[in-house]
Amino acid sequence: MALVDIVEGGEVVRYGEVIGYALKPIAAGSWVTVQVLCMPKPPVLDNLPKATVKTSPGEPLQGYTFAGFRNPDGCVGTCNWRRA
Repeated sequence: MALVDIVEGGEVVRYGEVIGYALKPIAAGSWVTVQVLCMPKPPVLDNLPKATVKTSPGEPLQGYTFAGFRNPDGCVGTCNWRRA
Protein backbone atom coordinates (compact mmCIF):
# COMPACT_ATOMS: atom_id res chain seq x y z
CA MET A 1 0.00 0.00 0.00
CA ALA A 2 1.38 3.39 -0.96
CA LEU A 3 2.13 5.53 2.09
CA VAL A 4 2.51 8.70 0.01
CA ASP A 5 1.44 9.88 -3.43
CA ILE A 6 3.81 8.55 -6.11
CA VAL A 7 4.08 10.37 -9.44
CA GLU A 8 4.29 8.56 -12.77
CA GLY A 9 7.87 7.36 -13.15
CA GLY A 10 8.51 7.82 -9.43
CA GLU A 11 10.48 5.29 -7.42
CA VAL A 12 8.55 2.75 -5.37
CA VAL A 13 10.68 1.97 -2.32
CA ARG A 14 10.19 -0.97 0.04
CA TYR A 15 12.47 -1.54 3.03
CA GLY A 16 14.86 1.07 1.63
CA GLU A 17 15.24 -0.59 -1.80
CA VAL A 18 13.75 0.52 -5.12
CA ILE A 19 11.42 -2.28 -6.22
CA GLY A 20 10.01 -0.50 -9.26
CA TYR A 21 8.83 2.67 -10.93
CA ALA A 22 5.22 3.84 -11.13
CA LEU A 23 3.64 3.35 -14.57
CA LYS A 24 0.94 5.85 -13.59
CA PRO A 25 0.30 8.06 -10.56
CA ILE A 26 -0.37 6.04 -7.40
CA ALA A 27 -2.40 7.75 -4.70
CA ALA A 28 -1.50 7.36 -1.03
CA GLY A 29 -3.55 4.49 0.40
CA SER A 30 -3.76 2.65 -2.94
CA TRP A 31 -2.50 -0.89 -3.43
CA VAL A 32 0.84 -1.13 -5.21
CA THR A 33 0.69 -4.09 -7.60
CA VAL A 34 2.75 -5.40 -10.51
CA GLN A 35 0.15 -3.89 -12.83
CA VAL A 36 1.20 -0.36 -11.84
CA LEU A 37 4.96 -1.00 -11.65
CA CYS A 38 7.79 -1.10 -14.14
CA MET A 39 10.49 -3.32 -12.67
CA PRO A 40 14.04 -1.93 -12.46
CA LYS A 41 16.68 -3.42 -14.74
CA PRO A 42 18.91 -5.87 -12.89
CA PRO A 43 22.60 -4.99 -12.60
CA VAL A 44 25.15 -6.77 -14.78
CA LEU A 45 26.52 -9.49 -12.51
CA ASP A 46 30.08 -9.04 -13.76
CA ASN A 47 29.98 -5.40 -12.58
CA LEU A 48 29.04 -6.25 -8.99
CA PRO A 49 31.78 -6.26 -6.35
CA LYS A 50 33.22 -9.66 -5.52
CA ALA A 51 33.14 -10.96 -1.96
CA THR A 52 36.78 -11.24 -0.93
CA VAL A 53 36.54 -11.35 2.87
CA LYS A 54 37.16 -14.80 4.32
CA THR A 55 34.99 -15.67 7.28
CA SER A 56 36.08 -17.88 10.12
CA PRO A 57 33.94 -20.83 11.16
CA GLY A 58 31.62 -20.03 14.04
CA GLU A 59 31.71 -21.69 17.41
CA PRO A 60 29.83 -25.00 17.60
CA LEU A 61 26.30 -24.63 18.94
CA GLN A 62 25.74 -26.00 22.42
CA GLY A 63 22.42 -27.02 23.94
CA TYR A 64 20.52 -27.31 20.65
CA THR A 65 18.69 -30.41 19.48
CA PHE A 66 17.61 -31.69 16.10
CA ALA A 67 14.00 -32.88 15.78
CA GLY A 68 14.47 -34.96 12.65
CA PHE A 69 15.79 -38.28 11.49
CA ARG A 70 19.03 -39.65 10.10
CA ASN A 71 18.89 -41.83 6.98
CA PRO A 72 21.05 -44.96 6.61
CA ASP A 73 23.37 -43.09 4.21
CA GLY A 74 24.00 -40.36 6.81
CA CYS A 75 21.84 -37.60 5.31
CA VAL A 76 19.08 -36.17 7.47
CA GLY A 77 15.47 -35.07 7.07
CA THR A 78 12.55 -33.57 8.94
CA CYS A 79 8.82 -34.20 9.03
CA ASN A 80 6.27 -31.42 8.69
CA TRP A 81 3.70 -33.26 10.79
CA ARG A 82 3.51 -35.20 14.04
CA ARG A 83 1.50 -38.23 14.92
CA ALA A 84 -0.95 -37.67 17.76
